[in-house]
Amino acid sequence: MLNFFSQENLRTDGKRRIILESLEYAFRKNDPSDLVFNYLSDHRVSSQGRVFVIGFGKAALEMYSGALRYFDSSIHYGGIIIPADTEIKMIPPGVEILKGEHPLPGSQTLESSRRLIGNFGELEKDDLVLVLISGGGSSLFEILDERISLDEYRRTIECLMENGINIGELNSIRYIYSKVKGGRLVKFLRPARIIGLDISDVPGDSIETIASGPLSSPPPSSLIDGTVRKFSTKCNIKILKNEETGGFDEGVENHIILRNQDFVDQIENFLSSRGYRVINIGSGITGSVEEISGKLYNRLISEKDRGGPAFLVGGGESTAIVRGNGKGGRNLELCLRFLLRANESDNFVFSSIGSDGIDGNSGAMGGIVDALTLRKLTKKTILEYLEISESLSPLLMTGDAIITGRTGNNVSDLFIGYIEK
Repeated sequence: MLNFFSQENLRTDGKRRIILESLEYAFRKNDPSDLVFNYLSDHRVSSQGRVFVIGFGKAALEMYSGALRYFDSSIHYGGIIIPADTEIKMIPPGVEILKGEHPLPGSQTLESSRRLIGNFGELEKDDLVLVLISGGGSSLFEILDERISLDEYRRTIECLMENGINIGELNSIRYIYSKVKGGRLVKFLRPARIIGLDISDVPGDSIETIASGPLSSPPPSSLIDGTVRKFSTKCNIKILKNEETGGFDEGVENHIILRNQDFVDQIENFLSSRGYRVINIGSGITGSVEEISGKLYNRLISEKDRGGPAFLVGGGESTAIVRGNGKGGRNLELCLRFLLRANESDNFVFSSIGSDGIDGNSGAMGGIVDALTLRKLTKKTILEYLEISESLSPLLMTGDAIITGRTGNNVSDLFIGYIEK
């Protein structure tokens, strides 16, 4: 069970405690194991043939537990790929647990992916393949086109990520190098019945975007061409020609069982039930950390002027450009940039967290900051840290970095703010 109050040096006073309690509540209500089990039960999913259950992503272990509760011993083969640093407290019986690298695939990802696919043998029409997909799957599950090496792939993707590429653009490039993305996994699973259950970590909740859409249609050629033109001067993008035109997802059953908005709504429900005024600004908030910090701060200030004390709740995914070799992530940086907007006289609390528990290369989930943080850190100091993309150490010093480890879930980022006169 996720516990935000076990971290000794994290300040948990005042409205900070309420924010952390709301997050714990949302994680309990959106448990991936329960969601998978409930979906299968509600739809009475069954098979006249064999049952195969595979999964990849940061929530794969928890999702598999839900499938196991439903199918029990009738699973013919179960296999999942999870991040190599995942702490496994209890291994579900009968599942092959494979490991992969994140946020860039490595040799372990490629080996695990080939092994996962290799366990199907000859599938039949009466067989059922349940595919459990969650964020991180783009890196954890990959079989590359033979025309590109792993080193070439990693250099290209890393360059794109460091230059602020958005998720749709990134997936369009991943697709041209992959044998399983953009619906191509389906070719390995025919003629079985295929059901995909997805936990969305992407703005807009597009099946084509989650884990690069292994069971969906490919990205349009216009997006691929536009992305190549946009980033070709910064990154070496090797173009691979392919005659496939898509249509892989015909007959595939894809269902999103959890999304960022569900978390946002649960946080709102928790806060409202305790008598607070809550402004739910929804999911799908995107943009640079500079843009989002400004929008969230300005909205909080306007709500204070309009109606007094209020919580602001939203979710989405920011982008941050890597400027140095510091430890940090987009959520930690968003907290620091919020502080740059704020004044010491503002009575505020602001938190930005990654729902998977790992923000960038920091090892933290994100941060929670307030006026006391701003009094401990001058704006000049904050800017100096941001120049080298070091957003972890300043918030560790002030007791504002949230460290939980991997949560077993992933719906991208959550933003919670509070302000009063």
